[in-house]
Amino acid sequence: MIAILLLFLSAMPAVAFDEPKDFRGLKFNEPLESQIPNCRDVALQVTREHKEGCWSKSNGVYLIHQLGPLAGVYISSTIVFPINGLIGMLNLSFAGSQFSTIVSLFKERYGQPTDEKESNWISKAGTKLPNRTLGWLGENIQIELVKLGSNRDLSEATFTTKLWRDSKADEMKKKIKDAAKDL
Repeated sequence: MIAILLLFLSAMPAVAFDEPKDFRGLKFNEPLESQIPNCRDVALQVTREHKEGCWSKSNGVYLIHQLGPLAGVYISSTIVFPINGLIGMLNLSFAGSQFSTIVSLFKERYGQPTDEKESNWISKAGTKLPNRTLGWLGENIQIELVKLGSNRDLSEATFTTKLWRDSKADEMKKKIKDAAKDL
């Protein structure tokens, strides 16, 4: 019995030691609007080197502009998904050719990944390509770094808060409960 318990516990993902409280100054579980200005309220020159950042809102999500590159890697998009007015999820997209640079940067900052897996990425046309996903699991923040993201040329990094994950789990439970009524 103890051997089974130890086997089960060893199969559980490890918790990241160096869990972030923010990403590039954007504090998780805090309102975004109080952290950086609205882009329409500031006159900022659009440049990849600008590091102040500002936000615009579209369809309930925040688009973050002008945070600048990470270790020389241009971030093509930064999107914040709010939950109860707070930063719940943050998603970055960048050129897939720069994946190894971002992996090295994340390992330096967050330590070794607590999870790593290989899978297949499948295009709309059915093309299969090998994909790599690294994860860092913390008590509040989880990070997922994916080699092939929304398309085969983009990699993505996603930070989710416990508040976000709990809210999405509750939404799914409600959907299942409501759908089960129709069976």
